[in-house]
Amino acid sequence: MPTLERSPTLATIRMIEGCVEEHSGEFGLTALWKNLPKQTMYPTYRKTIEYLIESCKVIVDCEGKLVWIFNPALMKKIEDWPEI
Repeated sequence: MPTLERSPTLATIRMIEGCVEEHSGEFGLTALWKNLPKQTMYPTYRKTIEYLIESCKVIVDCEGKLVWIFNPALMKKIEDWPEI
């Protein structure tokens, strides 16, 4: 029987985003998961991290630490460029 894959809720995504942004460059994947304000199942956490990486909000640096790279102010500036 196939298992149902869990999807993160918007609240979970925002919680993890906030934690990554607050602790940018401080924790690796497992350490950040252990330091989340609320418990989250690891597969749900990993799916959220994959989403954040794919959406260019987070990168994993050469030491394996999560780094917040999303810059809404810059995005606002470049959205008015005629070339885009």
